Amino acid sequence: MTEAGRRTDLEPGIPGPSRRGFLSGALAAGGLALLTACSSSGGGTGGGNGGASTGGSGGGGASGLKMVNVPKWTTFPYFQSCNDGAKKACNELGASLTYTGPTSPDAEQQVATLQKVVAQQPDIILLSAIEPDNVAGVLQSARSQGITVVTYDADCTPSARDLYCNQLTYDTAAKAYLDAALMDDPNGGKVVFMAATPTTANHMGQINAMKKLISQGGKYGKFSAGKTYFVNDDVTKSVDTMTNIMQSDPSVKFMISGSAVSVPAAAQAIESAGNQGKVFATGAAIPGDIKKYLEDGSEKAFVLWDPENLGYMAAYAAALIHTGKLKPAPGVTFKAGSLGTFTVGPDNVAPYNRPLTFTKSNIDKYT
Repeated sequence: MTEAGRRTDLEPGIPGPSRRGFLSGALAAGGLALLTACSSSGGGTGGGNGGASTGGSGGGGASGLKMVNVPKWTTFPYFQSCNDGAKKACNELGASLTYTGPTSPDAEQQVATLQKVVAQQPDIILLSAIEPDNVAGVLQSARSQGITVVTYDADCTPSARDLYCNQLTYDTAAKAYLDAALMDDPNGGKVVFMAATPTTANHMGQINAMKKLISQGGKYGKFSAGKTYFVNDDVTKSVDTMTNIMQSDPSVKFMISGSAVSVPAAAQAIESAGNQGKVFATGAAIPGDIKKYLEDGSEKAFVLWDPENLGYMAAYAAALIHTGKLKPAPGVTFKAGSLGTFTVGPDNVAPYNRPLTFTKSNIDKYT
C-alpha cells in the first residue's frame, strides 16, 4: 500500500460499494450538525473466542442468519452509510439485517438497546460502541448465548467481542493526518488537537500516535505538539474553542482531530476569523462539509475512509465467524467478499487501513 498521506483514491484493484460519491447524498447533505466522530482505534488486551487459527474465504452457510447493527446513533449519515455496506454484504450472503439504536449518542441508551437486541436472540451483533466498557457486560452475556459480536468504527472492551474491524490503525491515521497538515504548509509549525473527551480512546490513541511521530523527528519533526482540547464532538464548542485558540495563542498553525465534527467546525472558525492560509484544520472529515475549503484553497487536504466498505467488511467477517469459517487470531487472514483479504492482528483487531486523502483535484469524485 502506498504511503497513507499520499492516498488520493481507494486501494487499486479493491472495489467498493460505490466509487463516485460514496459519501454523497445523505452524508453530504447531512451538514455540519449531522456528523459523527469518525475515529480510528487500537486494540486493548484479551478478547476473542480462541480456538484454532483458521481463516475463511466464503460466505456459504450464512443464508438465514439474523444480524443486528447497533451504531452509536442511527440518525447520523455516516452510520447510515456503514449500514448500507453491511446491508450489501447481507444481501450477498442471504442474511437479514436490522438497524437499531439510540437516535443520539447516549451510552446508556445504547446499553438498553443491546439488552433488547440480546433478548431477541439474533445470530450476530454489529456494534460501534459509544463507551468501550459499559457495553461489556451485555455483550459478554450475548457471546455466552452463542451470539457473535463484531465491532466496527469504535471498539468495546476486547474480551466482549469476537473481532474489531478498525477503519485505520492509530499509526496509519496519525501519518495520514500529519501528511495532510504538511500539504497545508510544508514548513510545519505548532499543532493543537481536539478530542471528544479524555476517555475517548480512539481520539486519544490517534493524538498520542501523532505526538510520538513528532517527537521522533524526521519529516514530522517540523511540527511541535501543543495542547489537546476536549469538545464533546459538538459543533458550537469546536467553533468556539478554535476561535479562542487563535485569539490566545497566535503561534498555533494547525488543529488536527479525528472527529469529523470538529475538523470542519474548526475550518469554519478559521474562515470567520479571516485566518485562511495562516491557520489550518485537518484530520478526519466528510467530503461534503470540507469541499468549499479545498476548492477555495484555504485547506489542502483532509482524510477519511469508505464507511460503506467498513460496514461491508464487518458484516462479512461476522458471518464467517458465526459459521465457523473464521476463528480470529493474530496472523489469520480472511476474505471479505469483493473487498479482498484482511489480516487479523493483536487483540483480534482487523484493520481496514485504506485511508482516503481528499484534495482539490479529487474531491468532486466523492461529492
